Amino acid sequence: MFGHMLLVSVPLWAFTKGFVKLDLRILKKLLAVLVTLYILAHPVNLLFDFLLDQPANYFYTVRPEPGTPLEWFYEWGTPTTISGITLNPLYLLLTALLGFFVVTSPSISFQDAMRMNLVRKTDEGGNSGLINHDTAGGHLKGVHND
Repeated sequence: MFGHMLLVSVPLWAFTKGFVKLDLRILKKLLAVLVTLYILAHPVNLLFDFLLDQPANYFYTVRPEPGTPLEWFYEWGTPTTISGITLNPLYLLLTALLGFFVVTSPSISFQDAMRMNLVRKTDEGGNSGLINHDTAGGHLKGVHND
């Protein structure tokens, strides 16, 4: 669980501190890669189980992690077998939508902040905060310290 918390929290921290810059072009490329990996994950999981007799669950496409909200998604759907491949279509769709939300929500929030003309800056005294770049008499206004 701690490892997954790091996988989410470290990129969010880097994003909020300005180490990572996102724009629509980068987000589209990221989503294309993630969708491709998500689609390929289920056959790879099944191959591991079939060829190596080792259950794999990349991207949680086979079953949810016990004790997580993904269990709800799995229970809402019904496992279906198509050409010898068992999958839960509703679970896969809801898990994909949750992943889409997790990936895009920080970016959307950032875009909203940009529309409001707010960016993170540091003033002359070294204080970091959100600064509105509208000027009045050549001075920045609206400094809010962290």
